[in-house]
Amino acid sequence: MTKVEINAGACGFITTVETEKKGARAVTVNISSDCEAVEKMAAELSELGCDELLRHRFAEGPLAELAARTLRHNACPVISGVLKAAEVELGLNVPRTASIKFV
Repeated sequence: MTKVEINAGACGFITTVETEKKGARAVTVNISSDCEAVEKMAAELSELGCDELLRHRFAEGPLAELAARTLRHNACPVISGVLKAAEVELGLNVPRTASIKFV
């Protein structure tokens, strides 16, 4: 299982994402958040497969459409956290902390 905690920034909401490998090419996704919009997205997102993760044009994929429909801010880092957790669980990425820092 891969678990990440995302601090979305100005809103102050914390989101926890847990992914668990389901076969060789998919993960189950469990999201809990203080944010109502993220919870709405979580209700519709229970699994991610390699097709969604490796898509060359992410903005045209089903995950981007779900995020656009449910999240309030285009720059919300939650979607990136979900993608990173799923990639790590499937061995497509390494578990390293990422951040956005204003200077």
